Amino acid sequence: MQQELQKETSQKEKPIKRKKHIFPLIGSIINVQAYKYDGTLYRQWNGVKVLRNTKQHYVLLMQRTKVAELNKRNWILSEPWLWFMPKHEMHNAFVFLKKKNNYVYVNLASKPIYEDNTIKFVDFDLDVKNYLKNELTVVDRDEFKENRKKYNYSSKLVNMIYNSLENIFTKYENDEYYYNDEVVNYYIDLAIKDKSISENFRQNAKKNTKFKRPL
Repeated sequence: MQQELQKETSQKEKPIKRKKHIFPLIGSIINVQAYKYDGTLYRQWNGVKVLRNTKQHYVLLMQRTKVAELNKRNWILSEPWLWFMPKHEMHNAFVFLKKKNNYVYVNLASKPIYEDNTIKFVDFDLDVKNYLKNELTVVDRDEFKENRKKYNYSSKLVNMIYNSLENIFTKYENDEYYYNDEVVNYYIDLAIKDKSISENFRQNAKKNTKFKRPL
């Protein structure tokens, strides 16, 4: 009898499992900062909305986001952009959402970290652009070579950057992730549902109702 009472008591005292929140929370407004390898802050985005945050990645929305750049003018993004930030890969991707097409611009960068309501990463200068399903173009090679010497990138780091570059090309060839229209449309639909993007933007984005939620 005593054992049964002890068992019941222990069951009653069992702590309630609370849902673990992953910050930043979905729907929150944050900032993003890009640094050079020496720690210099060279660009900041203020007013970025979190559409999704999982163990795999952040997906952000920029609409009327303020952008400030070191020693240059500030400006506001008047049209919507999605920003895919994988947490375990060395790059992040802007998707400029035009009315009918996507313009994808990928930064080779460090894995992002989050602190003080801000996502931070180091930009490694090398970029990959793609527009209207044209071939990928690697840009800023000269800047990468210059900063590789200036900031003394290690051989290990350079190899990691080139491996990430190959990974980006593989994604493109396999129509994966931010290069996949269905994935992009899924997040457009999320932005429409929370009224971050106008309801009539890309009507075809809502047609993918059977598409399985990515990541």
